[in-house]
Amino acid sequence: MEFERKRRVGWSIAQALAFSVTFGCGALAADAADMPGASAGAPSLWQRDTLTGDWGGLRTALREKGGTEITLDYIGETFGVVAGGVERRGSYEGRLELSVDSDLDKWLSWRGASAHLTLYNIHDGGATVGQHAGSIADPSNIDALSSTRLFTAWLEQSLFDDRFSVRAGQLAADDEFATSPTAAGLVNGTFGWPGLLAADMTNGGPAYPLASPGIRVKARAADRLTFLAAAFAGDPAGRNCDDDPQQCNRHGTRFPLTGSTLWMGEMQVGTPPADGAEGFPGIYKLGAGQRRAHAFPRRDVQIH
Repeated sequence: MEFERKRRVGWSIAQALAFSVTFGCGALAADAADMPGASAGAPSLWQRDTLTGDWGGLRTALREKGGTEITLDYIGETFGVVAGGVERRGSYEGRLELSVDSDLDKWLSWRGASAHLTLYNIHDGGATVGQHAGSIADPSNIDALSSTRLFTAWLEQSLFDDRFSVRAGQLAADDEFATSPTAAGLVNGTFGWPGLLAADMTNGGPAYPLASPGIRVKARAADRLTFLAAAFAGDPAGRNCDDDPQQCNRHGTRFPLTGSTLWMGEMQVGTPPADGAEGFPGIYKLGAGQRRAHAFPRRDVQIH
């Protein structure tokens, strides 16, 4: 009975969301037809800013009138172990990513507020390069258990001309803490969430592909000086997980509030390129963390 009640509630919410999205997109589609250039010839595949184009003006309408940016990315990797390792074979890993970012000031007249959602479909050919190589640090930075999962979903409120913000929801620590902002473009897991942190935290901590409920506060004290502080539910796999943590929270909808609280703080100092030098600005990060038991309520919230 309890499961059936949750299923009915979940289905009602899904229907309401589907209706809202359909109604909103329908209204924006009507606006898109009136936007300048909507009827003009679409640029060629090699000239457009995005692979799928502007969707007949709908994409621009969503961004400019609805404050919503929809991004669909795909990463495919092929590796081959040609010497050493456990097994000399090739492998393929892929990840489809859907992200939705909304400026709630444009959408709901909620000044300084924004919302974000990321969903993944992760897949491979049955075995990964990490298994073939037998390495402790995975050569791939997208490799994970094959599944379709919710990753992050949060609301953020910015204040004082974006110098202070509070973010709450399903958060990933490696979105902002410890990692380099340019690391995602590098093909190697060692450039992401540090293996030492993952080994010291329960079930790897709130980092790809597992996020957990939390709250983060950010203060920009100067143009190149930022302070971060956050509290995360310390076990992203959830209660009573004796298996692979990604298997325990296979679709990212368990929202575990159990076991411990992970507190993290970090100072970030940006460095501009030297005068006249080419290159990109750098960043130094100094942080600390502590895991404390049972500060969050001892329960899990699940979506069926």
